[in-house]
Amino acid sequence: MTRRTQTHITDTLAIREIFSKVPENWLIRGLEERDYGIDLHIEMYDGESPTGSFSLIQVKGTKKSFSGEVALNGFPTKTLEYAELFPEPFFIFHTSITDKKTYFVWAQKYIETKLTIDNPSWKSQDSNTIYFPENNILGIDESNAKMEQIMAILAAQKRGLNYLADLETLKLHWGGYKSGNPDVIKTCIQVTKNLMSHSQFYKLYDQYFFDVGKYEILDLLEELDINPISDLHNKTKDDCIRLSKVDMLLENFDAVKSSSTQMVFALIIQSGKGSGTGVSICSFILSAPGWRMWACRLLR
Repeated sequence: MTRRTQTHITDTLAIREIFSKVPENWLIRGLEERDYGIDLHIEMYDGESPTGSFSLIQVKGTKKSFSGEVALNGFPTKTLEYAELFPEPFFIFHTSITDKKTYFVWAQKYIETKLTIDNPSWKSQDSNTIYFPENNILGIDESNAKMEQIMAILAAQKRGLNYLADLETLKLHWGGYKSGNPDVIKTCIQVTKNLMSHSQFYKLYDQYFFDVGKYEILDLLEELDINPISDLHNKTKDDCIRLSKVDMLLENFDAVKSSSTQMVFALIIQSGKGSGTGVSICSFILSAPGWRMWACRLLR
């Protein structure tokens, strides 16, 4: 006869408690292959619309009450290594069914900024102890917002890299056009349309695009295609004005690139409070070479 273990019963009760604490804009699903390391999957919505922000959850329940520093002993190392494989945030939830309280930690960031520093040989152990920041409590508005920020940041990373790739491609072809190759104007228009398609990226960083005129640049390029400059090697004053308008808008896009990077790091710093997130690399990241290196690292 099949019997349920006490651990399984406790974890089931813990999951029920978690379901009762999540905000209404989180769609939470249970997964069948729970024993492999993922118990729940969270998708964040904006009203009725999906945001593309996801997270994965490992649940560890206990009957004991929490007191003092909240720690989870004997957490499998293989599960931590499994968490490192995902681009989505992987959270560890520790739930007391007695206290009806759940603490959480962002596993990938915890590994990077605390576990690896405090215990460099952690991978050689069968298990590790996880310590939970005292303010990371599920169901509290500030803590829920912290999780939402983490999910939004990681979801935005791929969009940001695609935005950066399209922007750099546009700048490259625009430079070719100004150098005397009028045939690339149609390529500039197509790349600009690609640049306009990153709606979720613009939504996240909308405050930085308010005065950019991100649609005006497409109008200017299409006008150059319809009414081309007759001789790019001998430009008139009016020709130079037309070209300079596009140059100015491209400079604004570059400014947005830096501003949105600052916003990402502000959120990362805020989201990482209590988990050892460092801030010393911010000045490097905000430089142009730093942005490119970080953009590549985001999708590692």
